[in-house]
Amino acid sequence: MMPKRRHLHTSTTMRVTIALAILFAVSLVSAHSEDTVAESIYDSAGRNVTINLDPNQHLNVIPTHFLGINSSYFNDTDEIWKEFDIPAKLKHAGIGAMRFPGGEETSYYHWRHPGVNGYEDIWDDPEIHGSAVDRGPFQVTWVDPAKWDTNKNFLEFDEFIAHCEELDIEPIVGINMSSARKHNRIEDGIEEALQWLRYCKDKGYTVKYWYLDNEPWHDNANYTFDIVKEYGPDVLRYGRALKKEFPEIKLIVNPLSWGSTRYPDYLKQFLATAGPVIDYIDLHYYWAWGINSWEYWVESTPLTDRDKWTKEPGHKSIGEICEIVRTACRDLGLNDVGIMFLEWNIGPSPETAILSESALALIHSQYLMELMNAEVEMTCLWPLLWRSNRDVWPEQDRFPSIIRQSAPYSLTATAEAFAFFANLTGHQRIGAQSNRGEVLVLSTFDSEAENVHTIVLNKRAYRQRVTVHAEGHTISYVDTSSLDLVNPLRYAVDIEPADQSEEFVEIYLEPYSISYIRLSTQADE
Repeated sequence: MMPKRRHLHTSTTMRVTIALAILFAVSLVSAHSEDTVAESIYDSAGRNVTINLDPNQHLNVIPTHFLGINSSYFNDTDEIWKEFDIPAKLKHAGIGAMRFPGGEETSYYHWRHPGVNGYEDIWDDPEIHGSAVDRGPFQVTWVDPAKWDTNKNFLEFDEFIAHCEELDIEPIVGINMSSARKHNRIEDGIEEALQWLRYCKDKGYTVKYWYLDNEPWHDNANYTFDIVKEYGPDVLRYGRALKKEFPEIKLIVNPLSWGSTRYPDYLKQFLATAGPVIDYIDLHYYWAWGINSWEYWVESTPLTDRDKWTKEPGHKSIGEICEIVRTACRDLGLNDVGIMFLEWNIGPSPETAILSESALALIHSQYLMELMNAEVEMTCLWPLLWRSNRDVWPEQDRFPSIIRQSAPYSLTATAEAFAFFANLTGHQRIGAQSNRGEVLVLSTFDSEAENVHTIVLNKRAYRQRVTVHAEGHTISYVDTSSLDLVNPLRYAVDIEPADQSEEFVEIYLEPYSISYIRLSTQADE
């Protein structure tokens, strides 16, 4: 579709661009359709929305590598990466970081043995090899232990680094501490990690971010640490050894579950020991696990930490949880410790299985807006691919991703939403306010190009007129374009400005939609 252009003043070279506005129309069950139509046609109250952008209010810079994804070394097989052109799909979605070897598989992984099945530990007694604890051969790529040494189908470390270098994205690599603690081989574990970093140095690989195991507090982990008495001292030992030889690396820890973030004293006990070597605290958050639904999302602004396990009243937002963690760090003088979310998604529930891709993309979009507003350093959606054996793991929990979970692994609506957010990374977040709570806005300013990049999420069931102002800046030229996704569950339309001048632009937002707006502006004298 050709872009539509409208001149305001031909004498100026500055312009407003409203680019790639994808509006995801949510396909709802019939019980909700009648309500949506009635509200859309008959309820005209409160449809005029004002958005004020302030390019002069400088907040945090959103890192260029903010948008990440989790690889899973035994799911991301060589043939899938090659045959279905996974790198091109990551690039389309604007992925800036990738985590390896994955999530819980990190707690079993030994980098010199890349052919071992997921959730199996080469240090365990060979008598139990071939049967992941409590899971059996759950992975669809399961390999007989006799072939582990020759198995080349899994994503190996060198291949992972090659993908990162090809795509110019940040590698985030996990160190297995669980095997060492489980088998009382701490020094061996430290030496294994050091050899990995030395290997990177010898090969010329730049790996800045290393995370020290995955969810060591989890009941179903390879080894469940006592976070204060075991994980804290082990983090200190590993951290001192690694940073003594490689002082430039950044170490990431995951000392508490999402529910435990409510208890800062517990975090402080861990930090009192491990704090000197920590650079980032990693929080894992699967929103509303077991209780989410379309109706619950519509009512949830902001998203909170309520799930099927949380019993305490006073549910907290992402921003509030991040502030609890930052306050605990500041109280101990750890002012430079940052926050990452290296596992996040919509928690599985009966409703998750029936939500459309468009609905999932809208929830993911609000999630990303709140993570950016909370000044999180880096995020990694879990997972890129997760394929389990239905005979062994019958529940087949759904974790929506940027690609579909079966061949040909095509892009999802979430990938298109990610592509919107990729336009905001690397730029200064600025003041952005909406006069209606159900219309969410996030904006950044590129001072070099004098562009304002804005995401607008409409959580209402009807179309709305929005007036956008860029305070202290002049608007003088408009481009509009659209992208048709050709999908029966969602559609795209042009955002043709209803009105415009040097002071404002008026557009319409479709019901339940996510839009990206780029304004080229010039500061007023």
